[in-house]
Amino acid sequence: MILVVGSNGQLGREMQRVLTAAKCEFASASHAELDIADRLAVSQFVEQTRPTVIVNCAAFTAVDKAEEPDSAALAVNTEGPRNLALAALAVGAALIHISTDHVFDGRASKPYQPTDEPRPVNRYGLTKLLGEQAVTEVGGQSIILRTSWVYSAHAGNFVSKVAQMAAQRDFLTVVDDQTASPTSARSLAEFIFHIISTKQTHKTGIYHYADGGFCTKNELAREVCRLIGMPDKEVRPCRSSDFPLPAARPTFSALDNSLAEQTFGKKIDHWKVALAKTAEELIAKK
Repeated sequence: MILVVGSNGQLGREMQRVLTAAKCEFASASHAELDIADRLAVSQFVEQTRPTVIVNCAAFTAVDKAEEPDSAALAVNTEGPRNLALAALAVGAALIHISTDHVFDGRASKPYQPTDEPRPVNRYGLTKLLGEQAVTEVGGQSIILRTSWVYSAHAGNFVSKVAQMAAQRDFLTVVDDQTASPTSARSLAEFIFHIISTKQTHKTGIYHYADGGFCTKNELAREVCRLIGMPDKEVRPCRSSDFPLPAARPTFSALDNSLAEQTFGKKIDHWKVALAKTAEELIAKK
């Protein structure tokens, strides 16, 4: 039985969709149903459900709010994964934990390998890195998947916002000095299911899962507009400094996914291929 934690987030929702389609037995828990920062609650929930695999889709992803001293970032991104790892170890379950490209400083000139040294430039990245370290310290059967720029057809992410604004505005202004690997939540969920269904959860360690290739946010926005039938929509470039935010962002945080591809034996699509599938869903929702 599979337990999906953080079930109301975009990855959690896609995970449930994949598992339902595959007719797998699973349980799910939203933040309202399970606060992963509460060690006792996590221990009791896992003891009751007795999963064989826990997929941790829960995270505090509000990058700028994470800079606030009283934010829940440390509790959710660091203590939460530790609690899940401990609970998984206690019942003999495997844990698949999702991390982020924000553990890197963005100064690389080529996509990051899992073995590259993390140097987060914001508190969100730091709390996620500490979460990775907590899971590793607990031990057990744990796989950490770092990903980047996750999007879906659900509301509240960069791709869905671009699609919405493109329909409402004469032009868009999007930064062209941030580069990473856009990743479909659907593709990531399918990859996680592949690991589980092919019984490879024993291949512990840190891996990178992001859709193939990389681009700037401006390039991503332009491709979204093209795919939803607005190829002539003007997407003006700007610099991050034109719109100062509380948290710094890594300027180049593309991820090299070759280790995950080779280890788990599943080809990863280019980001444009994955994005086209999401665009179809966005068009269908109109």
